[in-house]
Amino acid sequence: MTLALVLFSADMALGGPASGAAPAATPAIVATDPAADARLVEYLQKRFKIDDANNVKLGPAVQSPVPGLLGRAVNLSNSRGENVTLTLFTDKDISKLIVGQYFDLSRDPWGRSDMSKAHLTDRPELGAADAPVTVIEFADFECPHCVRAYTALETLVRNTHKGQMRLIYKSFPLGGHPWAQRAAVAAECGRLQNPDAFWEFAREFYSKQGSINLGNVDTHAKQVASRLGLDLTVFDACVTGTAAAKRVQEDVADGRALRVSSTPTLFINGIPLVGPDENVIAWVITEELNATRKSAAAR
Repeated sequence: MTLALVLFSADMALGGPASGAAPAATPAIVATDPAADARLVEYLQKRFKIDDANNVKLGPAVQSPVPGLLGRAVNLSNSRGENVTLTLFTDKDISKLIVGQYFDLSRDPWGRSDMSKAHLTDRPELGAADAPVTVIEFADFECPHCVRAYTALETLVRNTHKGQMRLIYKSFPLGGHPWAQRAAVAAECGRLQNPDAFWEFAREFYSKQGSINLGNVDTHAKQVASRLGLDLTVFDACVTGTAAAKRVQEDVADGRALRVSSTPTLFINGIPLVGPDENVIAWVITEELNATRKSAAAR
């Protein structure tokens, strides 16, 4: 089982606040038997086929909104760099287990994430800065699924919803992709000379994904920089320096804080979408635009 296929929000599952909702009281931590916790870790390790028990990390148990059930978050990771947080519900003796989510129907059903702490300024961007819909994409140039998402998003922002949508790209190179980090740094170095250059680097890496490898990714990047008329001396210094790499790592840290574990992951006005198809992306954007229009008409 691929960990990236399972994504839960621990805050929502344990009755935490959604965007726009009043903060809920912090649940009280409930003491549990260490031996029972150890049995739970062993069970989860076997159930999810995780070769190292240290990659199963239990959070504290708290009283869930359902009487008789304790809720707790558990973080699962593996050697491929995949990482996911689940919410568990158990009885007090930890003899029965439910993996799932508790939903409070009075709260925002979109499960929006708080994007206020993410680095969103001075990033690759398309569309109108004052657009009512902002899509933040965490992507990896070596990810095949990101190619389709990129094509769909570019069409939406440049044509379908021109002037109504903004796209902000954040790099999230995955550990199992050998040349993704170098590509992300090169694209950032291009952007620092010319903001529009970033999208040409993206086009190069995505369109030639099948023929790019760790041995030739720098050559591809240099060809794009040359074709765009960038200062190659400045470009080379940037690629071998630390500033662009640090910015990529800021994006990765933001993604981890938002529980991003796979690419592409989108946040549409804070609404998380993990590996969505084009129809889902278009539908959520349309819903947000309709909500904006209704709000404006009601004023």
